[in-house]
Amino acid sequence: MPTTKPASKPGVLPGNRKVMIYVASNVHRAMGQFALEGDRRISSVYVEAAREFLEARGRQVGADPAPVAPISASASSELAEAIDRQGRRIEELHLAIEAIQGTAPRGGPAPAGTKTAEAMTVMLRILKAAGADGMTTRELTDAAYAAGLKSGTAETAKAVLVGAGLIRSEGRRCRLDSV
Repeated sequence: MPTTKPASKPGVLPGNRKVMIYVASNVHRAMGQFALEGDRRISSVYVEAAREFLEARGRQVGADPAPVAPISASASSELAEAIDRQGRRIEELHLAIEAIQGTAPRGGPAPAGTKTAEAMTVMLRILKAAGADGMTTRELTDAAYAAGLKSGTAETAKAVLVGAGLIRSEGRRCRLDSV
């Protein structure tokens, strides 16, 4: 059910509405993979599918809003540095908590987004090491698993990096956008 409040997140066009739906995990995974291969946001793939569904049934939908401009190479590198600083700051906070409490919080859950932020850093390092040629999506996935990342965390990190414009996906190859 759509919300009545307009979207106000960066990169979300005015007038768009957030919709929460439940879909089978294999369908969502396939949509996400399709979006990654096409260097698109997953939401645009869902919107395209919904439009085609409606148009196939005789319902006309208005024109698409203008696409969001990609992030520049300098902004990409600044974002990568900010993510790295965020990861270091999270580590510092964990150490400070350990010092105050006298116990390690390792048994409890990490703060929300910590694993994804760490996975994003790992994936950026993997693609930086790959150089200008980048690597296939399969090679990137294998390298992420070899680095200890779990499937869901690696896919989330990759989707965020593509959405932020840090990773460019052309065909079945991924590379850093600034390379």
